[in-house]
Amino acid sequence: LMWGLPAQFGIDSASPGSGGPPSFIKSIQSVSISVAGGAQSNTATISAVNVSYTAIFYLGNTSSQNDVFTTPRAFCKIALTNSTTVTATAGASGANSVVNAIIVEFTSAAIASPVQSGTITLSSTISGTATISSVSSLAFVLYLGATVGTTSTFRAATVMSAVQLTNSTTVTAFNGPGTETIDINYMVIDPSPLLVKSVQSVSYYDAPGSIPIAQNIIRTSVVDITKSLLINNGTTNAQGSNNGGNIVALMTTLIPNIIIPNQVINVTASQTFNTDVTTNRTGYFTILEFQPSVLNGSIQRGIVSIPASSAAGTST
Repeated sequence: LMWGLPAQFGIDSASPGSGGPPSFIKSIQSVSISVAGGAQSNTATISAVNVSYTAIFYLGNTSSQNDVFTTPRAFCKIALTNSTTVTATAGASGANSVVNAIIVEFTSAAIASPVQSGTITLSSTISGTATISSVSSLAFVLYLGATVGTTSTFRAATVMSAVQLTNSTTVTAFNGPGTETIDINYMVIDPSPLLVKSVQSVSYYDAPGSIPIAQNIIRTSVVDITKSLLINNGTTNAQGSNNGGNIVALMTTLIPNIIIPNQVINVTASQTFNTDVTTNRTGYFTILEFQPSVLNGSIQRGIVSIPASSAAGTST
Protein backbone atom coordinates (compact mmCIF):
# COMPACT_ATOMS: atom_id res chain seq x y z
CA LEU A 1 0.00 0.00 0.00
CA MET A 2 2.63 2.54 1.02
CA TRP A 3 5.88 1.65 -0.62
CA GLY A 4 7.77 2.14 -3.73
CA LEU A 5 9.44 0.01 -6.30
CA PRO A 6 9.41 -3.73 -5.78
CA ALA A 7 9.69 -5.89 -8.87
CA GLN A 8 6.00 -6.67 -9.15
CA PHE A 9 5.29 -3.03 -10.01
CA GLY A 10 6.84 -3.77 -13.41
CA ILE A 11 9.55 -1.14 -13.77
CA ASP A 12 10.80 -1.42 -17.34
CA SER A 13 14.41 -2.53 -17.69
CA ALA A 14 15.07 -2.19 -21.41
CA SER A 15 18.73 -1.56 -22.07
CA PRO A 16 19.98 1.61 -23.82
CA GLY A 17 20.12 1.15 -27.56
CA SER A 18 17.49 -1.58 -27.55
CA GLY A 19 14.86 0.70 -29.02
CA GLY A 20 12.85 0.67 -25.81
CA PRO A 21 12.85 3.10 -22.90
CA PRO A 22 16.07 3.47 -20.86
CA SER A 23 16.80 1.09 -18.03
CA PHE A 24 15.90 2.63 -14.66
CA ILE A 25 16.50 -0.20 -12.19
CA LYS A 26 19.63 -2.31 -11.91
CA SER A 27 18.66 -4.54 -8.99
CA ILE A 28 16.05 -5.12 -6.30
CA GLN A 29 16.83 -6.93 -3.04
CA SER A 30 14.74 -7.54 0.06
CA VAL A 31 15.98 -7.93 3.62
CA SER A 32 14.46 -9.14 6.86
CA ILE A 33 16.77 -8.39 9.78
CA SER A 34 16.25 -9.93 13.21
CA VAL A 35 17.43 -7.91 16.21
CA ALA A 36 17.65 -10.17 19.27
CA GLY A 37 16.41 -9.02 22.64
CA GLY A 38 19.92 -8.83 24.08
CA ALA A 39 21.19 -6.62 21.26
CA GLN A 40 20.35 -3.23 19.81
CA SER A 41 21.37 -3.79 16.20
CA ASN A 42 22.05 -6.37 13.52
CA THR A 43 23.02 -6.36 9.85
CA ALA A 44 22.13 -8.04 6.57
CA THR A 45 24.65 -8.58 3.79
CA ILE A 46 23.41 -7.76 0.30
CA SER A 47 24.93 -7.98 -3.16
CA ALA A 48 27.10 -4.92 -3.78
CA VAL A 49 25.23 -1.80 -4.90
CA ASN A 50 26.24 1.71 -5.90
CA VAL A 51 25.20 3.71 -2.81
CA SER A 52 24.87 6.90 -4.88
CA TYR A 53 22.00 5.32 -6.82
CA THR A 54 20.41 3.09 -4.17
CA ALA A 55 17.28 3.68 -2.09
CA ILE A 56 15.89 1.84 0.93
CA PHE A 57 12.12 1.49 1.17
CA TYR A 58 11.44 0.76 4.85
CA LEU A 59 8.56 -1.70 5.22
CA GLY A 60 8.26 -1.49 8.99
CA ASN A 61 9.14 -3.80 11.85
CA THR A 62 7.54 -6.23 14.26
CA SER A 63 8.45 -6.60 17.93
CA SER A 64 7.83 -8.93 20.84
CA GLN A 65 7.58 -5.89 23.14
CA ASN A 66 4.15 -5.81 24.81
CA ASP A 67 4.66 -3.41 27.72
CA VAL A 68 3.14 -0.05 26.81
CA PHE A 69 5.40 1.75 29.28
CA THR A 70 8.68 0.70 27.63
CA THR A 71 7.66 1.32 24.04
CA PRO A 72 11.17 2.34 22.81
CA ARG A 73 12.04 -1.32 22.43
CA ALA A 74 9.29 -1.78 19.85
CA PHE A 75 10.58 0.80 17.34
CA CYS A 76 13.49 0.45 14.94
CA LYS A 77 15.33 2.31 12.20
CA ILE A 78 17.27 1.12 9.17
CA ALA A 79 20.18 2.39 7.09
CA LEU A 80 22.36 1.43 4.13
CA THR A 81 25.70 1.41 5.96
CA ASN A 82 27.86 0.63 2.94
CA SER A 83 27.60 -1.01 -0.49
CA THR A 84 26.98 -4.49 0.96
CA THR A 85 25.48 -3.86 4.40
CA VAL A 86 22.04 -2.88 5.68
CA THR A 87 21.88 -2.14 9.42
CA ALA A 88 18.78 -2.31 11.60
CA THR A 89 18.84 -0.63 15.01
CA ALA A 90 16.38 -0.97 17.89
CA GLY A 91 15.71 1.76 20.43
CA ALA A 92 16.72 -0.35 23.41
CA SER A 93 17.56 -3.97 24.09
CA GLY A 94 15.01 -6.26 25.67
CA ALA A 95 12.62 -7.18 22.85
CA ASN A 96 13.01 -9.29 19.72
CA SER A 97 12.43 -7.23 16.57
CA VAL A 98 12.31 -8.01 12.85
CA VAL A 99 12.94 -5.16 10.42
CA ASN A 100 11.92 -5.42 6.74
CA ALA A 101 12.97 -3.36 3.74
CA ILE A 102 13.35 -3.31 -0.03
CA ILE A 103 16.69 -2.11 -1.47
CA VAL A 104 16.37 -0.67 -4.98
CA GLU A 105 19.50 0.12 -6.98
CA PHE A 106 18.70 2.56 -9.77
CA THR A 107 20.73 3.18 -12.91
CA SER A 108 22.36 6.51 -13.69
CA ALA A 109 19.49 7.24 -16.10
CA ALA A 110 17.03 7.24 -13.19
CA ILE A 111 18.87 9.53 -10.77
CA ALA A 112 19.52 13.24 -11.30
CA SER A 113 21.90 13.63 -8.35
CA PRO A 114 23.39 11.17 -5.82
CA VAL A 115 21.19 9.76 -3.08
CA GLN A 116 21.66 11.48 0.29
CA SER A 117 20.92 9.99 3.70
CA GLY A 118 21.45 10.77 7.35
CA THR A 119 20.05 10.95 10.86
CA ILE A 120 18.29 13.89 12.50
CA THR A 121 18.51 13.93 16.29
CA LEU A 122 15.77 15.74 18.17
CA SER A 123 16.77 16.54 21.75
CA SER A 124 13.62 17.43 23.68
CA THR A 125 12.23 19.41 20.76
CA ILE A 126 9.36 18.90 18.32
CA SER A 127 11.33 19.48 15.11
CA GLY A 128 14.82 19.70 13.68
CA THR A 129 16.50 19.96 10.31
CA ALA A 130 19.35 18.57 8.24
CA THR A 131 21.01 20.48 5.41
CA ILE A 132 21.55 18.55 2.18
CA SER A 133 23.06 19.33 -1.21
CA SER A 134 20.52 21.09 -3.42
CA VAL A 135 18.05 18.80 -5.19
CA SER A 136 15.48 19.29 -7.94
CA SER A 137 11.75 19.88 -7.61
CA LEU A 138 11.17 16.15 -8.25
CA ALA A 139 13.17 15.06 -5.20
CA PHE A 140 11.44 13.24 -2.34
CA VAL A 141 12.37 11.98 1.11
CA LEU A 142 11.98 8.48 2.57
CA TYR A 143 11.31 7.84 6.27
CA LEU A 144 13.59 5.07 7.55
CA GLY A 145 12.32 4.74 11.10
CA ALA A 146 13.27 6.19 14.47
CA THR A 147 14.58 5.11 17.85
CA VAL A 148 14.55 6.42 21.42
CA GLY A 149 17.39 5.18 23.61
CA THR A 150 15.71 5.29 27.01
CA THR A 151 14.14 2.20 28.57
CA SER A 152 12.31 4.09 31.29
CA THR A 153 8.62 4.99 31.36
CA PHE A 154 8.09 7.87 28.94
CA ARG A 155 5.52 9.46 26.68
CA ALA A 156 4.81 6.73 24.15
CA ALA A 157 4.19 9.28 21.40
CA THR A 158 7.82 10.41 21.64
CA VAL A 159 8.97 7.79 19.16
CA MET A 160 6.21 8.59 16.63
CA SER A 161 7.91 10.82 14.10
CA ALA A 162 7.99 11.95 10.49
CA VAL A 163 10.20 13.59 7.87
CA GLN A 164 9.48 16.06 5.10
CA LEU A 165 11.58 17.66 2.36
CA THR A 166 10.79 21.28 3.20
CA ASN A 167 12.90 22.86 0.44
CA SER A 168 15.67 21.97 -1.98
CA THR A 169 18.35 21.92 0.72
CA THR A 170 16.45 21.03 3.91
CA VAL A 171 14.98 17.87 5.43
CA THR A 172 12.81 18.49 8.48
CA ALA A 173 12.03 15.86 11.13
CA PHE A 174 8.98 16.14 13.38
CA ASN A 175 7.97 14.72 16.75
CA GLY A 176 4.85 15.27 18.86
CA PRO A 177 5.63 15.95 22.53
CA GLY A 178 9.35 16.71 22.09
CA THR A 179 10.33 15.40 25.51
CA GLU A 180 13.04 12.82 24.79
CA THR A 181 16.07 12.41 22.52
CA ILE A 182 15.00 10.67 19.31
CA ASP A 183 17.07 9.65 16.26
CA ILE A 184 15.23 9.68 12.92
CA ASN A 185 16.75 8.19 9.76
CA TYR A 186 15.97 9.61 6.31
CA MET A 187 17.01 9.24 2.67
CA VAL A 188 16.54 11.77 -0.15
CA ILE A 189 16.06 10.56 -3.73
CA ASP A 190 16.44 13.03 -6.61
CA PRO A 191 15.00 11.21 -9.65
CA SER A 192 15.42 12.01 -13.31
CA PRO A 193 12.43 13.58 -15.11
CA LEU A 194 12.65 10.58 -17.43
CA LEU A 195 11.46 8.44 -14.52
CA VAL A 196 9.19 10.70 -12.46
CA LYS A 197 6.50 13.06 -13.76
CA SER A 198 5.49 14.79 -10.53
CA VAL A 199 6.04 14.77 -6.77
CA GLN A 200 3.70 16.24 -4.17
CA SER A 201 4.37 16.50 -0.46
CA VAL A 202 1.22 16.66 1.67
CA SER A 203 0.27 16.49 5.33
CA TYR A 204 -2.95 16.01 7.26
CA TYR A 205 -3.66 17.52 10.68
CA ASP A 206 -6.15 15.73 12.90
CA ALA A 207 -7.39 18.10 15.61
CA PRO A 208 -8.03 16.95 19.20
CA GLY A 209 -11.40 15.32 19.70
CA SER A 210 -12.03 14.48 16.04
CA ILE A 211 -12.62 10.78 16.69
CA PRO A 212 -13.24 8.74 14.71
CA ILE A 213 -11.68 10.11 11.54
CA ALA A 214 -13.69 9.10 8.49
CA GLN A 215 -13.10 10.16 4.91
CA ASN A 216 -11.15 13.30 5.62
CA ILE A 217 -9.95 14.86 2.40
CA ILE A 218 -6.65 16.39 1.36
CA ARG A 219 -6.81 18.23 -1.95
CA THR A 220 -3.93 17.55 -4.31
CA SER A 221 -3.06 18.13 -7.94
CA VAL A 222 -4.48 15.57 -10.36
CA VAL A 223 -2.38 12.43 -10.84
CA ASP A 224 -2.81 9.17 -12.73
CA ILE A 225 -3.53 6.76 -9.86
CA THR A 226 -2.47 3.75 -11.95
CA LYS A 227 1.04 5.20 -12.12
CA SER A 228 1.30 6.87 -8.72
CA LEU A 229 2.70 5.75 -5.38
CA LEU A 230 1.67 7.05 -2.00
CA ILE A 231 4.67 7.04 0.33
CA ASN A 232 4.16 7.22 4.08
CA ASN A 233 6.62 9.67 5.65
CA GLY A 234 5.49 9.04 9.23
CA THR A 235 2.95 10.27 11.78
CA THR A 236 3.40 12.46 14.84
CA ASN A 237 1.25 12.52 17.96
CA ALA A 238 1.28 15.26 20.58
CA GLN A 239 -0.09 13.07 23.39
CA GLY A 240 1.80 13.88 26.57
CA SER A 241 0.33 11.37 29.00
CA ASN A 242 2.12 8.33 30.37
CA ASN A 243 -0.98 6.49 31.48
CA GLY A 244 -1.97 3.30 29.73
CA GLY A 245 -5.58 4.42 29.28
CA ASN A 246 -4.48 6.69 26.43
CA ILE A 247 -2.29 4.16 24.65
CA VAL A 248 -4.68 3.62 21.73
CA ALA A 249 -4.70 7.34 21.06
CA LEU A 250 -0.94 7.41 21.28
CA MET A 251 -0.41 4.71 18.70
CA THR A 252 -3.11 5.62 16.20
CA THR A 253 -1.68 5.91 12.70
CA LEU A 254 -3.16 7.79 9.76
CA ILE A 255 -3.68 5.43 6.83
CA PRO A 256 -3.78 7.11 3.42
CA ASN A 257 -5.13 5.91 0.09
CA ILE A 258 -5.27 7.63 -3.27
CA ILE A 259 -8.88 7.32 -4.41
CA ILE A 260 -11.10 8.41 -7.28
CA PRO A 261 -11.45 11.23 -8.22
CA ASN A 262 -7.74 11.59 -8.74
CA GLN A 263 -7.25 14.82 -6.88
CA VAL A 264 -8.05 13.60 -3.40
CA ILE A 265 -6.57 11.43 -0.69
CA ASN A 266 -8.86 9.67 1.72
CA VAL A 267 -7.24 9.60 5.18
CA THR A 268 -8.65 7.31 7.84
CA ALA A 269 -7.57 6.39 11.35
CA SER A 270 -9.04 3.66 13.49
CA GLN A 271 -9.82 4.51 17.11
CA THR A 272 -11.68 1.74 18.89
CA PHE A 273 -11.07 1.78 22.61
CA ASN A 274 -10.57 5.39 23.60
CA THR A 275 -12.87 8.14 22.41
CA ASP A 276 -11.78 10.70 25.00
CA VAL A 277 -8.73 11.99 23.12
CA THR A 278 -7.16 15.37 23.75
CA THR A 279 -4.24 15.07 21.38
CA ASN A 280 -3.49 16.04 17.80
CA ARG A 281 -1.94 13.90 15.09
CA THR A 282 -0.28 14.85 11.82
CA GLY A 283 0.38 12.45 8.96
CA TYR A 284 2.98 13.20 6.28
CA PHE A 285 2.80 11.69 2.79
CA THR A 286 4.47 11.94 -0.63
CA ILE A 287 2.63 11.31 -3.90
CA LEU A 288 5.08 10.06 -6.53
CA GLU A 289 3.76 9.93 -10.11
CA PHE A 290 5.80 8.04 -12.71
CA GLN A 291 6.09 9.02 -16.34
CA PRO A 292 3.47 7.27 -18.54
CA SER A 293 5.94 4.95 -20.30
CA VAL A 294 7.90 3.78 -17.23
CA LEU A 295 5.72 1.06 -15.70
CA ASN A 296 4.93 -2.23 -17.43
CA GLY A 297 1.52 -2.32 -15.73
CA SER A 298 -0.69 -0.52 -13.26
CA ILE A 299 0.34 -0.12 -9.63
CA GLN A 300 -1.63 -2.39 -7.34
CA ARG A 301 -2.69 -1.42 -3.82
CA GLY A 302 -4.83 -2.91 -1.13
CA ILE A 303 -5.22 -3.75 2.53
CA VAL A 304 -3.97 -6.81 4.43
CA SER A 305 -6.13 -7.75 7.40
CA ILE A 306 -4.45 -9.55 10.31
CA PRO A 307 -6.88 -11.37 12.65
CA ALA A 308 -6.48 -10.81 16.37
CA SER A 309 -5.50 -14.45 16.83
CA SER A 310 -2.77 -14.36 14.18
CA ALA A 311 0.65 -12.76 13.71
CA ALA A 312 0.33 -12.42 9.93
CA GLY A 313 -2.12 -11.99 7.05
CA THR A 314 -2.02 -12.12 3.27
CA SER A 315 -3.52 -10.36 0.27
CA THR A 316 -3.70 -11.65 -3.30
